[in-house]
Amino acid sequence: MKSAAKIIRNLNVCRLRSQDYAICSAFKELYRQLDRTSGSTASPISDSWDLLTILLGERDISDKNSQKVSIKSFEFAAEYSNLQPDPSKPTSSLKKKLVKNGRSWLERQFLEFMQLQVQQHRAAIGGLPSLIDIARAYLQIRISQIGVWRAQLLEIHGGVPLFALVFVLVRAGCLKEAVRCVQAQAESLAHSEDARFQNYFEAWVTSQAQLPTGTGKLPDQLRGQLLQEYNTRVRHSVKLDSTGQWISGDAFKLALYKLIGRADLTKKALVAEIMSTTEDYWWFQLALTCEEFAPNEPVADRYNVSQMSHMLQRFGADHFSSRGKTPIVWFKTLLLAGEFERAVEYLWNFEQFQTDAVHFAIVLAYYGLLRVPESPYVAEVGMTLLSFRQQPRQQQQLPDISSLNFARMIHQYSRSFVKTDPTETLQYIYLVAMFGAPLPENISNDDADYEIVSTTKVAAAREYTRVTLTQIREVILLLPKEKYPILVGTSQKDGSGAPSSPTKKHKAETYRPEIEEFGPLFHITTHKSYLNQVVRKAAEIADKDTSRFQDSIMLFDIAEQYDMVVAVINRQLADQLSSSTSAPTAVLAQSPSPADIAMAEQLIKYYQGFPTIWNSQIATTRKQTVTTLLGLHRFITMAQSARPAASLKLLEELNLVPISSDPVAPSRLEAHTAVLDALDPTVAALVPAIMVIAMRLLHEDWKVAKEKKDRERERMRREAARSLVVFAGLVMFRIPQDVYAVLNRFDVMM
Repeated sequence: MKSAAKIIRNLNVCRLRSQDYAICSAFKELYRQLDRTSGSTASPISDSWDLLTILLGERDISDKNSQKVSIKSFEFAAEYSNLQPDPSKPTSSLKKKLVKNGRSWLERQFLEFMQLQVQQHRAAIGGLPSLIDIARAYLQIRISQIGVWRAQLLEIHGGVPLFALVFVLVRAGCLKEAVRCVQAQAESLAHSEDARFQNYFEAWVTSQAQLPTGTGKLPDQLRGQLLQEYNTRVRHSVKLDSTGQWISGDAFKLALYKLIGRADLTKKALVAEIMSTTEDYWWFQLALTCEEFAPNEPVADRYNVSQMSHMLQRFGADHFSSRGKTPIVWFKTLLLAGEFERAVEYLWNFEQFQTDAVHFAIVLAYYGLLRVPESPYVAEVGMTLLSFRQQPRQQQQLPDISSLNFARMIHQYSRSFVKTDPTETLQYIYLVAMFGAPLPENISNDDADYEIVSTTKVAAAREYTRVTLTQIREVILLLPKEKYPILVGTSQKDGSGAPSSPTKKHKAETYRPEIEEFGPLFHITTHKSYLNQVVRKAAEIADKDTSRFQDSIMLFDIAEQYDMVVAVINRQLADQLSSSTSAPTAVLAQSPSPADIAMAEQLIKYYQGFPTIWNSQIATTRKQTVTTLLGLHRFITMAQSARPAASLKLLEELNLVPISSDPVAPSRLEAHTAVLDALDPTVAALVPAIMVIAMRLLHEDWKVAKEKKDRERERMRREAARSLVVFAGLVMFRIPQDVYAVLNRFDVMM
């Protein structure tokens, strides 16, 4: 999805500039636009982005008047990694914030649903209805038109079904309006068995307003009084028939007492008529949870998000998603339960939602709400890794902590378009290093903070940097060569003519290729580190594959490993010139690839134009070797064109073997033996085959001279052949026996 990839790139650019980026809101707006384009209402994925935006408390980029402060990268990482699932342990404010925001999202949805219902049924509520008017009209619709709630089951105060109205307002998050309703019926309540309800309710609303810093619970004394009333007269006031249908008692009153006092937590459900949707169930569970408990608080009164998650997972995905038909429902269930790793992996298991799963994972990772395994190389099948949690004896079982193999997910997702759009692929790969740390060889003063973390954590984090670098190199090796200047770098030593960097504001700034430009995101902060860790190592991988000759020399050249460039050229030319080891006397049937030769000659000429490179950064032996190999290429090419005399003249200039027409002189042969001793092994290995080719050329030219009765030329070729045979005898231990035999046979024929 191009639009999603653009968001990822924007995220990385902001990270590079140390700027905040409301990525969740960006995805939310993207899906809103897609919904508008298709003419549909909010899609399940669009709804999920809305939920996550609210859960995180991220600023909505479409709301110009939003007063929310931007969330920082990894803002929740420290708290999330240290969350305590045990109700007996202290907790951070993060869980309470997630619960509060999750409830807010569900309450806002319900309020919008109420307003829509009232509008669709055209209830008579006046021109500018208040929230209380809307709630009252909604109740009337449910009672009289839909027929779910019957008036005779609701307790009336001042002509109003008070508990039903208050519950609906609480469900919609309208707590102030709910308090006003209760206060309006204070006199009626004072003369009823629920005389203390106003005190309970107002105290509870006050505690809710203090979240997430407060506990959200009633003061102990008030809760004790409420529980006494609940157990003596409210708990059993609602009756159901054999089919589970509500037949007597005000179920809304029961729900409010249960909610306010967190009463009878062994039963966490309400009658179906007032908890008719999955969203109602989610909301009531979140509303019952509490993250802070006194040391002496009974186990039965403890119910936090981790316990809620454990209960939901016992029900399982099929219970909420109609056996996989509506997977987004279970995905949102896990999000609301704070089970982010499980939520992402569950969505990933559905092929049509894998792209969405990756982007949800990225957002959660960016804000520090995603646990990953210590090593990205874990061998477990799938994306999640469960670690056992020791359970306290007195506590009910808690779910294991899960981690998501983020690196594997990014790799599997991005490889699907690595060949069609490597630039986008790289943007995704950079994200893996969010969990990384600078490698020891790359640490600068700016990275000193990483050493504050324990050695174990730093070592684990470095594995994520390494896997990121590995994946970047893999992409580089799949790039078409025309992409090298933009993404990897240019071989132009002065940078002239290089394309502009995509993140630079001013063209006058020093050019850096795009991968290097994003280097700080994967802990590469210097040009030297970039060349060594990225380009040079990619070149070394390419160098292991003989079919990637041009890739390896281009990458070594970009990495400023000029000596290696010449070494690779030498090896490639030598390999292409080598005769078969099984038939060392065979004529070389193939000359080197014209394209490879052209590139080699161009690079050598180019380096010679830079004295600092040619004179001091390339070994003398390698320069001599490449000169010889290129000369041999010209020799082989000419030999194949049936020009023996010209070919022999060129070979004589190379001074590899003695083929001059001068009489055989020991000193001259010894000099050639010394030359052979000094040759690079790649060239020395070619000498036997070159001697055979030279002897055949001498024989061919000798025959031409004989036919033309050119006696002097005949003599010269015989002398040259004799020199070659004598020389072969001197170095017999270095050449195959059959080569010596071939040379002797030709010598006899001449």
